[in-house]
Amino acid sequence: MDILQMIRLSANDVDNISSNYIKEGRLHESWQINEVIIEGEKATMEASMIRIYPPGASKKDFHLSIYLAEEMASQLMIIYGHIWAGLTEKKDEVWMVESHTKSIRSVTRAEHIKVEMELQAMRKRGNTIFGIGNYRITDDQGGLIELQQKGILS
Repeated sequence: MDILQMIRLSANDVDNISSNYIKEGRLHESWQINEVIIEGEKATMEASMIRIYPPGASKKDFHLSIYLAEEMASQLMIIYGHIWAGLTEKKDEVWMVESHTKSIRSVTRAEHIKVEMELQAMRKRGNTIFGIGNYRITDDQGGLIELQQKGILS
């Protein structure tokens, strides 16, 4: 493979080689939380897609993107962190500091998506909460995405 020299590309130059999912699809997708169960250092969330991309596509053509998997996992940590800290509403900002994602088998079910979190660490210093969670996102079709996220609620 040849090493490329410096090339500068404009928005027009990359338009035809960019992902339609990132440009359009991500904007059309939405999901909801059906239930969250917290038990000790573990939390489980069930989620379902409300809208999928492309519009009009059958839910049997769905597969969970890594971007949605990251969103779902981080939302579960946000909920857990608020409950852990005794907060009843979100007023502050949350930042993801680090994330590792591995898609092992495609999650293809648009309903009853299961997000399981096992807390690796949670601590509070002043008004800042730091958490690390390990996640498994599954469906009843054998799909599996594994993640680890580190985040700060401040």
